[in-house]
Amino acid sequence: MEKDREEIEWKAFEYLHEKKDSEWYWSVGILTLAGIVSAYMFGDPLLVVLVFLLGFTAALFGTRQPKELSFGVSKRGVRADRILYPFQNLYSFWILEKKQEDLLLLKSQKKIATQISIPLGDVDLELLRTFLLNHLREEEDEESIAQRFMDYLGF
Repeated sequence: MEKDREEIEWKAFEYLHEKKDSEWYWSVGILTLAGIVSAYMFGDPLLVVLVFLLGFTAALFGTRQPKELSFGVSKRGVRADRILYPFQNLYSFWILEKKQEDLLLLKSQKKIATQISIPLGDVDLELLRTFLLNHLREEEDEESIAQRFMDYLGF
């Protein structure tokens, strides 16, 4: 009966929030200031503004709390909150089991956003895998370098 499900739904936070200490904010400030001084020394005022905005945005994003979103898979595709990724636009999937949070990695056929990462929360991984195998092929994958870098920086 469980394998004949029409849809699987779950809730999860959009990302894992790591509380930033004052050292993290000092590091962002110092790196931003160093970038501004370097850009100024090169005589590039546009880069000065860009580096300032980058540092300011990083500090703001560091304080932002993640929202709890709803996710699901159905015969139409994979849904992340209000965005539907139809199966015909997807190439493969992989369930990445991590220490802190499991992820569903989808490989898209689009040229720009080739990997879609969806947090799995408390969904039954085997049930989800069985459901997805009816629509996509399973292909081992890893998080993108950009995502690993963001995790390393504490985002």
